[in-house]
Amino acid sequence: MADPITNHSTYLAFFQEIAQKHVDIAHSSEKKAFVRVSLNRDPLLTSKHQINEFLVNEKVNLKPPFMILASYHARFSNSPPGDPKKTFMGTYAILDQPDRKDDFDSENAIIDKCEVIGEQILGYLLNYYLENPQYGEMVSYPFESEALSGLGHNNYAGRLFHFEINWHEYNILMYNPEKFN
Repeated sequence: MADPITNHSTYLAFFQEIAQKHVDIAHSSEKKAFVRVSLNRDPLLTSKHQINEFLVNEKVNLKPPFMILASYHARFSNSPPGDPKKTFMGTYAILDQPDRKDDFDSENAIIDKCEVIGEQILGYLLNYYLENPQYGEMVSYPFESEALSGLGHNNYAGRLFHFEINWHEYNILMYNPEKFN
């Protein structure tokens, strides 16, 4: 298992390993099925719009079904005082290609298939943090998911998933006088 999520590199490695281990995604050097992108939090630039723009301009030949992992956003808190936390707010998309363009039944089947894969990944995350509470916890309020369709030149469809992980061992928020003149 990859190291627990503590920063950008471990976040990327953790999800890349999930993409390699999931039997439907099966990311490998032969089957490119995982990529990371940065999504802007600007409300006028929806995740769907940004993912579509990435897929239209993609230089990587992704093999469906595939995972697009968005760089996380972080939120910091110190409540109660003396108990600092870092919350990773992550997003990933599971996408596949319908059999035919403009075939809504095929597109709906792909969205359903990607929903199952995405929920299996959420289940993996939940299980990981239940078995390893020393690394943090999945935030307990509802996770979010939304359907995606008509993306890129290949008319990809699937689901976008949002989740949050609290990391309790975040001691970087502690004041270190040696780092200041």
